[in-house]
Amino acid sequence: MAVHPEPGGFLPFADSIDGDQLCWLTEGATPDDWPLIVVPRHADQGPPLDTDLTETLLEWLRGRFATEGLPPLGRRDENPLDYIGFERYGAEPPADDQ
Repeated sequence: MAVHPEPGGFLPFADSIDGDQLCWLTEGATPDDWPLIVVPRHADQGPPLDTDLTETLLEWLRGRFATEGLPPLGRRDENPLDYIGFERYGAEPPADDQ
């Protein structure tokens, strides 16, 4: 397949510690139309995904996303939104109420 900026080319944007890649397939009028492609290191590339990036990552963390060559990240009985937090880099620690 072609590589971006060729029309319909791959645009890799993330990879795992094991060398698996997440890519956009640059088909469509705008980047919002581009399907997501997973290119596992140890398996053949599959078809474009039906889900967007956010939904795919959440399902992967929840242990419900699977594709050949890409291991699940979480457990099916966990919801990462119950315990994942975010703190802005350089943010002041919260004031102690004492």
